[in-house]
Amino acid sequence: GFRHVYNALTESKKPVIGHNAFADFLFMASTFEGKLPKQSSEFKELLHDRFPLICDTKQIVRSPFFAPNKFANTALGTLYEHYSNADTIPSSTPGGEPTQPRASVTLPLGFQAYHPKSLVKQRTQGAAHEAGYDALMTGVVFLNLVRELGIQRASLELNQVAMFRSLYSFAIEPEKPHTYLARDTMALLLEHPSNMRSSEVESIVKSVIDTDYATSVKDGRTIAILKENFALDETMLLEKAAKVQAKNGALKVVPFLPPHVFEEQQKQDNQKKLKGDKK
Repeated sequence: GFRHVYNALTESKKPVIGHNAFADFLFMASTFEGKLPKQSSEFKELLHDRFPLICDTKQIVRSPFFAPNKFANTALGTLYEHYSNADTIPSSTPGGEPTQPRASVTLPLGFQAYHPKSLVKQRTQGAAHEAGYDALMTGVVFLNLVRELGIQRASLELNQVAMFRSLYSFAIEPEKPHTYLARDTMALLLEHPSNMRSSEVESIVKSVIDTDYATSVKDGRTIAILKENFALDETMLLEKAAKVQAKNGALKVVPFLPPHVFEEQQKQDNQKKLKGDKK
């Protein structure tokens, strides 16, 4: 079965390309390597040993070199349509032509079941989530992302895997820390009825303050990323939170402090306390 595919992949050490593939790696590791390690550091070592070069198109899309909100939706099918419907894409060559032909894949005779014309009849259900078609879409998206960004910029996102419902990406290389995707921005945590979609919450927030995007972290909890940087003081952030909450009484809004920032603040507070005790 798939054990033969897994063995071939891990033995070849060739690059593995996926889209939003963190859960796939967890599933493969638990199936073929045994019980998952309790510590993420141990899992990183295992994963990096088996797959030394991982390319996650969901992570590449998040590159800071792309214009904000370039992709309204980063689902695989949406990205595939974005590039499939484009005749040209922006050029990555400084000072060169502004556009370049998009990368495309030509299916040989006998392998045309996934050709757009063949899929018209099944448009209502589509071929998404079939392994072969998802692999085709991922390959096309990867080629175009790298072509548009350029190899040097795209390579900055290698060995980082997007995590589901998270503002962090998982760094595969053991010595590298996980990346906080919001980078130098502030965020608000919004608690809301579970039947409210994150898109609804985002529209409410955007009607009050300038936001970059919103992401659902679990049912009933959404994080809105603001466009202001960390120079924004806490008082001003609380004022913005109050404005959003006043817009819709179903929302409970508080400033969001990323875990790594919270941990750093705790360390600093503990150090100050120790110095005070010594005095």
